Amino acid sequence: LNNYVAIHYESRHMSWLHCMWGIGASLGPYIMGYALSGGQGWNAGYRTVALMQMVLTAVLFLSLPLWKRRAAGEPEAPGKPLSLGQIIRIPGAKEVMVTFFCYCALELTASLWASSYLVLNRGVTEEAAASFASLFYLGVTGGRALSGFLTMRLSDRSMVRLGLAMITVGVLALLLPLMFS
Repeated sequence: LNNYVAIHYESRHMSWLHCMWGIGASLGPYIMGYALSGGQGWNAGYRTVALMQMVLTAVLFLSLPLWKRRAAGEPEAPGKPLSLGQIIRIPGAKEVMVTFFCYCALELTASLWASSYLVLNRGVTEEAAASFASLFYLGVTGGRALSGFLTMRLSDRSMVRLGLAMITVGVLALLLPLMFS
């Protein structure tokens, strides 16, 4: 899906696609918290998410003809697709891949450990911690929605610079408690 959007649409559409992913990702912890607080147990939460994913898969599968129709109306891309070896030889590709891996690792670590941290270190109930963990995804979702609108005004290069500036501010904010202790 990412590849399709990257080839056929603009960067704002990719931001909004990831925004929609964030909505779904934020629902998972909320659903688990609801199942746990309702006394249904963890397996009810997983069952609910599994059913939602099956419905989403069916919708995507049934919409495939629409994707082909969209692609058929566009001019043919020049050349043939690149192999993985050819992609790796593109200048900067390795660095982008490592950066993407690091971003994914950081996002996944934060999301997986958020509720455990709240329960084990802050004394929050398991049900509340599962619901609070969804706030992480809501923040990511909001940022991606906003970036979709910003791409209408800013170039890709400006978006990268803005992202780097925000990362710097975030790192400095995390270091503040260490500076004043």
